[in-house]
Amino acid sequence: ISPGAGRRGNNNPADTVEAYFLRTARRIRAAKLVLAAVIVIFSLFAFTVNRSQMTVSNLRYMLKYIDFISPASPVENSEVYFDADDKAKLSLLRGNPVVLDGSGLSVYDRTGRVTLHENFAFSNPAIIAGEKYVYAYDLGGGTNTLKIFNSYAELYSCRYDNPVLGVSVNDDGDYCVITADKGYASGVKVYDSDNRIIYSKQFGDVYTVAAALGKDAAYVLTATVTVDDGDYVCELSRCDTTKEQVVNVMRYLGELPLDVSYFDDGGFVFITDRAVRFFDADCSVVEERFFGSESAKRYFSDDEYAIITYATQIVGNSTRLSVLGSDGEEVFSEYYEGDVLGASVGGSDVLYVLTTGTLHSYSLRDGNSSAVSIDRESAQLIVTDDYVAVGSEKGMTVIVSGGVLPGD
Repeated sequence: ISPGAGRRGNNNPADTVEAYFLRTARRIRAAKLVLAAVIVIFSLFAFTVNRSQMTVSNLRYMLKYIDFISPASPVENSEVYFDADDKAKLSLLRGNPVVLDGSGLSVYDRTGRVTLHENFAFSNPAIIAGEKYVYAYDLGGGTNTLKIFNSYAELYSCRYDNPVLGVSVNDDGDYCVITADKGYASGVKVYDSDNRIIYSKQFGDVYTVAAALGKDAAYVLTATVTVDDGDYVCELSRCDTTKEQVVNVMRYLGELPLDVSYFDDGGFVFITDRAVRFFDADCSVVEERFFGSESAKRYFSDDEYAIITYATQIVGNSTRLSVLGSDGEEVFSEYYEGDVLGASVGGSDVLYVLTTGTLHSYSLRDGNSSAVSIDRESAQLIVTDDYVAVGSEKGMTVIVSGGVLPGD
């Protein structure tokens, strides 16, 4: 057999596979070049023909669905430093620090790099975080303004006739704003996730103290108050936004409304200066607790729990913290020396409590607990399902919250 015949008959599998992948690689590279050329040509054509449509508003709408910051890397914790004023309010957007103060808003990544900074003036800044966006507003301030941001840009801004007195956001990105139209004493406006108003209720002679928006923005709760013969008259109303009508009204004489909040199961909690009441999804009371001799100091609401702190007379300036489930049953109680600055329940049913110089964590499932020493200037606590953060106007510490924190 001649050498030439042997080479022509070569069927080495390795050579065959190598040739196949070389041909495939050349085809993929050619396809990528053709696709890139098509995209460039299409973009030039679109920008040329539709130049008049390329407005700032349209660009912001496109940016609404873009977020160039990847979720925070799973490191144990990170320190981010900044120089905000004493009005600063802190939040987290996908695990990344957000700082709102009297001069504007900044978003940082976990390395401390500024990814967004917007200058504007708020006299009393307030902030609330949703699943994708943060909602910044001038609480009772003279600008009457609400602004919505993702981690890259300002997406929406609205100036109202009267001050913004509160904002509530649901998991779908719908939200409601407590503010009054011109000529009214108070009111509430409900928006869908595209910032289109879908419901508005205005009151001529009562004042809206709190509001909460349910799932799918189907119902909105409003807590209002007026004075009759020198005594408070408090009303809790549930409004059907699809039918634009009030479907339930509960009246309480001699009580001042403080807060109302929905639970994940469709029930809700209503807190006044005298009592806390729990309702099921049908608006029936399932539990009612009067404060009695205890004086309520602070209140915090989560998706499944209501947290209330009380001033006690046991020893000096001590505080009792009580955690109540959505059925109104107390699941946790603890005493602290001094004030409780913040409290919230995160992922895995872990309760985080901030006191001066200490971050406490407790498992509501198995009772494990710990206490971690922190900067004594840290006065704000932010808790999500994945992160817990503490901070002040000088900086923020962000920790991945997989459970009870390792103690000192």
